[in-house]
Amino acid sequence: MSLAWVHGQLFDVLVDHINPWRARVRSPPGRNSDVDLTFKTPTLKRRLAMSNEDNLRIARQSFEAWNAHDPNRLLALLADDFMSDSDNLPAPTRGREAHRQVVEMYIRAFPDLHFEIEQMLPSGDYVVTRWLATGTHKGELMGIPPTNRRGEGVHGCSIAEMKGGKIKRDWVYWDTATLLRQLGVMPAPGQAAAAR
Repeated sequence: MSLAWVHGQLFDVLVDHINPWRARVRSPPGRNSDVDLTFKTPTLKRRLAMSNEDNLRIARQSFEAWNAHDPNRLLALLADDFMSDSDNLPAPTRGREAHRQVVEMYIRAFPDLHFEIEQMLPSGDYVVTRWLATGTHKGELMGIPPTNRRGEGVHGCSIAEMKGGKIKRDWVYWDTATLLRQLGVMPAPGQAAAAR
């Protein structure tokens, strides 16, 4: 069992989780197996590989825009009807301008914010990216005044859905607790138990 196979299985689980309604091709009644749509022709394989390469390029460009602190460059990569879900925001953001506000909030809060891409996994219209974020808290973050402390080793995962050469939707999950502990606004697990 290779690491690539394990990652492929993990990606399929993630895609099924975020997109459970995606169409599955089934055999007609009376037939005993599902239709196998895996790479039947070199042309299809090449087309899917090119799509994966294009989607990886777009996903990578989005992180480059974040690292350049360039909201306009990032917004140019988003579809008109872009939507973003994040586990640390109260509701999804819809549209480019709403996403601009989120991007600018993080850049103001962490003027040296930087993302390091640890791994990118493409599959069809989706790219899963594991990343590591660092930054110094110098501006307000969702009501938390600047602490001037550094957030390091904050792991996250983004899942981007691509359509027509643009990012249509993304889901972002990251280790908020580690960041809040590093900023000193949330006690470490041992400290919380001792305080009781």
